[in-house]
Amino acid sequence: MLYFSYSEIFQIFFLNSLAIAFSALVSAKIAEKKYNRIRFLVLWIVIGILSSIFPLLIGFTSYMQVIIVAVIWGLSWGFGMPACMAYYADNTRVINRGRIGGAVFCYLFRDIFTKFFTFY
Repeated sequence: MLYFSYSEIFQIFFLNSLAIAFSALVSAKIAEKKYNRIRFLVLWIVIGILSSIFPLLIGFTSYMQVIIVAVIWGLSWGFGMPACMAYYADNTRVINRGRIGGAVFCYLFRDIFTKFFTFY
């Protein structure tokens, strides 16, 4: 099992967050057309599947491999999230939007905190 210092854990989270922000900005410009949104979401699902399989191919034997996987996962997540949220906003009624959005963010932050505390 790999053990990291607090500064290494911070670097992993920082690079992951930076990759999410960068890919979200890029993909928002690419996917701003409504007619391509379904195709874009399908592409995001395929990229997510491939990025999830990637760690099985390289393994986790060094700090640099963990950094690479964190950046790839960040790019994958940020790539489709703007299109996913726009699709969500276009296809839900205003009355249900808050309830469904709250559930989505509840599960999202639960997963983030679960991943954060698994390092300790």
